[in-house]
Amino acid sequence: MSGRPAFSYWEAAFLYFRRMKFLLVMLFAAVLFSCSKKGSGFNDSSSFNANVEAQTNDQVRISTTIDAIFNDVDSVLANPVNLCEANVSVDSVDSPRSITIYYNGAGCGFLLYHQGTITISYPPGNDWTMPLDTVLVTLKNVVINTPPDTSGLVFNGSCYYTNVSGGSLSGLTSGGVSPVIHSITGINISVAYNYYWPSTWQIARQRSYTNNGGLVISTIGMDSVGGYAGVAEWGGNRFGNSVITAVDSPLTITQGCSWRLTSGKIQLYNPVGITSMIYGLDSTGVATGCPDGGSPYYYKLAWTGSGQNPYTMVLPYP
Repeated sequence: MSGRPAFSYWEAAFLYFRRMKFLLVMLFAAVLFSCSKKGSGFNDSSSFNANVEAQTNDQVRISTTIDAIFNDVDSVLANPVNLCEANVSVDSVDSPRSITIYYNGAGCGFLLYHQGTITISYPPGNDWTMPLDTVLVTLKNVVINTPPDTSGLVFNGSCYYTNVSGGSLSGLTSGGVSPVIHSITGINISVAYNYYWPSTWQIARQRSYTNNGGLVISTIGMDSVGGYAGVAEWGGNRFGNSVITAVDSPLTITQGCSWRLTSGKIQLYNPVGITSMIYGLDSTGVATGCPDGGSPYYYKLAWTGSGQNPYTMVLPYP
């Protein structure tokens, strides 16, 4: 891939994304967290607390899946060879050109389970290392789990992936001050909970890459939705109700800790309450380094809102 031709159809898609956002916000604002379509029973504290935990566990899974998808996209854009959990096919003849990842089950060291396909499409002659170069990433029945978790989230849809800063990840030097910055924008991404319950999500993430004895990726939200800033994604939870995810403190994953989410803080907003989530903790709720021997990280949730008592819990990453 060399040179960078103009490709107005990418630009038109971004304009469409901006036009659609207002309509989507109005739709989500009309739906209350406390009015479950599936009769989830927010009529007592124990039921309510269980559903808050279910939503926050799903949020960890959503974030982990998006990170894992685009880590693999980064890998094949840099060098389209077979990943250890997938086969990779390159089409250098048709227009647009494409690279397709075919997942085949257990991942490297059996830390993750993958299924589905990811196709990266781009016009002939584009150069991913150039500033603002953009590719289209299409997900088809993509599931990425951390065994023994079997609560699969199935992703379908397309995202635009942009190298905002330009440059390559392989060119990052340890201790360097100039990060490589990528953005992810996706509209109407289908996410099915437990392989069945459907929902629709929008994504607006920015990932900044540095080198500190290995890659470090910090993620922030790029958008404003429903009056909230720093929004990274927004959509429907497993109960059929709306949720907006804003990043208060960058979500950090590190190569040195097996690409796990090691720190960060988000707020989950809905019309009747707010759930704060802090990542990278031990079982007592204290920030910790990379756990030894495959032990889990923990996160702390704290819910406040109308109609229920405040609720706090420390839980392991699912």
